[in-house]
Amino acid sequence: MTADALPPLPHDLHLTAVRARAELGRDDALFVGDLVNIRYLTGFTGSAALLLVGADTATLVTDERYAEQASAQSGAYAEVVTTVPAQQVDALARAAAGIRCVYFDPEQVSVDLHDRLATAFGAAGLQRRTGIVEFVRRVKGEAEIVRMRRAAQVAVAAHQRVVSSLGDEPTERDLAHRFADAVRELGGDGLAFPTIVAAGSRASMPHAAPTDRRVRAGEVLLMDFGALVDGYHSDVTRTVVVGSGSSRDADRLIAAVTAAHDAGIALAAPGVTHAEVDAECRRVLASRGYDGDGPTHPFGHQLGLRIHERPFLTATATEAFEPGNVVTVEPGVYLPGRIGCRVEDTVLITENGTDILSAR
Repeated sequence: MTADALPPLPHDLHLTAVRARAELGRDDALFVGDLVNIRYLTGFTGSAALLLVGADTATLVTDERYAEQASAQSGAYAEVVTTVPAQQVDALARAAAGIRCVYFDPEQVSVDLHDRLATAFGAAGLQRRTGIVEFVRRVKGEAEIVRMRRAAQVAVAAHQRVVSSLGDEPTERDLAHRFADAVRELGGDGLAFPTIVAAGSRASMPHAAPTDRRVRAGEVLLMDFGALVDGYHSDVTRTVVVGSGSSRDADRLIAAVTAAHDAGIALAAPGVTHAEVDAECRRVLASRGYDGDGPTHPFGHQLGLRIHERPFLTATATEAFEPGNVVTVEPGVYLPGRIGCRVEDTVLITENGTDILSAR
């Protein structure tokens, strides 16, 4: 698989969108301590940093280990300051003299860090605002989509390579290792998450970790897998019957779950809610006779710089899809101790419907 150059990520546009979402005035700033959000806004990929976003400024504070890296990755988008960790909040406050109100996400700030912010900026000026950056990240731009499409294509190609190697009755753990090797050989940066491999009756466990159990002909094999490309994730699940000699129960189950998967993707479009797609998947499964306890997890989720991003495809999620959302649609049926099946793709919501990034 050729690895064409990736287009640059428009961190300046990401900052502009976050400023608009936060409605930052001249005296306001948004504190960002989450490293994934810092990467989204500035391109910085180090393991330690804090960021303060003002109405027309941004200050990134890190330690001396990352002085050169931070300047190279983020210098075009933020003023870079390096100092020891104990002085980093104070350095932000000095760089943002005159700021009276600092928004912070209470889900991402520890009690200790809150106290340090209150000392540096004044407790009265701290205001809770949850999920500002995450809300903006829900709609992916073209450069992000390029990365996620490549991550999905690498993952699918790696899975196809692994499935072609089943003749020697490998263990589930062997398959996980083979998949990881194939991802890197095909141009991925690594795994999006630990690969799920479950054969035979173990496929009834949705998140089964691979074991030393051998995978034999005639068994169902469920693999949930993904690749990383420049920080962006893909997420795919395939359920196949190994070799020949599948049972009628396996064929019927895979056909039903595939039909639910296809129906969910066919319905997904701008303006359609997550709950409606979830309901359509469940409706198709029920029509095929799988209406018992049903799946015990959501039928999908958004993804991007994290493998699981909200909102999830659940029966109660009323958010409507927008063009630029990238989601998974992953219906499954799990019959404890007997058999299981999940079919999942990484799907881009477009102006007119969907684009399956992980299409075979």
